[in-house]
Amino acid sequence: MSDQKITEKYVMLQIFQQNIEALKNQQDMIEKQFLETKSTLNALEEMKTIGNDNEVLIPLGSGCFAKGKITGRESLLTGIGAGVISDKKTADVKKILDERSEEIEKVMEEIQAQIEQMAEKMNEIGSEIQSMAGKQKMQEPNSNLSGL
Repeated sequence: MSDQKITEKYVMLQIFQQNIEALKNQQDMIEKQFLETKSTLNALEEMKTIGNDNEVLIPLGSGCFAKGKITGRESLLTGIGAGVISDKKTADVKKILDERSEEIEKVMEEIQAQIEQMAEKMNEIGSEIQSMAGKQKMQEPNSNLSGL
């Protein structure tokens, strides 16, 4: 086995490692979306238990809140993309979020399966490299002895 083949296998190993890292980063971002969706669904459930006269804290961002009251529970304003907000029935929003949550879970499972496949392939390539290197070491001493 030549050094070139070992080098090629090693490069493949590095490419798989980079791909796994990229998938893990993607997985982290998707997991954040999933947690945000679940948090919103929980907030919708909690909203049902709040009375009309109860004061709530409205998150503004960066740890800032405004005090307010929820006046309508039948509909919600929700982003539909490109900075556009639409008035939708609360039940419809819940259905959309449930569907989104399921889709995100499927994507997370697919990414995890890809990571596992790549890790398995990396193990195979690592074993091949060790085997090739071992054979190469065994051949080197013999070639030195034949010159005697």
